[in-house]
Order: sequence, then C-alpha cells, then structure tokens
Amino acid sequence: MMTTLAKKKSADEYPVNQLIGHNLKCFRKSRGVTLDTLARAVGLTYQQLHKYEKGTNRLKVDLMVDIAEFFNIDPAELMSYLLLQDPASSFGRRSFLSDEALELLSVFEQIKNRDIRKNVINVIKGLS
Repeated sequence: MMTTLAKKKSADEYPVNQLIGHNLKCFRKSRGVTLDTLARAVGLTYQQLHKYEKGTNRLKVDLMVDIAEFFNIDPAELMSYLLLQDPASSFGRRSFLSDEALELLSVFEQIKNRDIRKNVINVIKGLS
C-alpha cells in the first residue's frame, strides 16, 4: 500500500520559520544593525531579508551560517535566542520579547561599566 504525501506547506505555515525570523530580527535590532546593512553583508536584498524575518520565506542553512558568522554566534542560537518559553506551551505558542524590551537590551548592552549596569538593573527592579 502506497502512502500519499501531504501537500507541501508554504514557509509561513511552519512555526519554526517564524521563530528563526523573529530571533534573527532580535539579534539584528539588539546589535543596532539595519536590515539594509545585514542584507548587503550576506548578499541579500532588503526585501528578501525582511521576508526571512517575517517567516514568510525559509532560511536555508548556508545562509543561516553566513548570518551567524556576521553576528559571531553559533547558528543554533538563531533557533533559540531571546525565546521565553513556557514549559507547558506548544511550539507555536511561545512568547517573545517586545520591541521595547529589545530596545532596552540594545541600550543596556552599550553600557560597559559593570557597576552602572548593576545600578540600572536595580532601578528597573524598583520600578517593576
């Protein structure tokens, strides 16, 4: 008995594409890199990189490696960076950091003095 293969899904029907795209955007924004700068660095157009970030196109492994090299990270980090997962949730229902949190992270990473970083954390804790 032959089994019939299911209809091939589009890239945006796979949660992993949205995950990778979101994480790519998180890395890019947290490092202060524009879409255009990253696109040119890895040989893409602005529009193509934007589609990867939105999860509407699949990011091929060789391109994922190029992007990881640009950020000086392990390619596997694009699958998990800034992911806040609730252990009880399913893969497609993970929650991510907001744009405001990404902006805060980006600014925080620019602070080089460890004591100032600790003070900033204490202020934020006091406000929450």
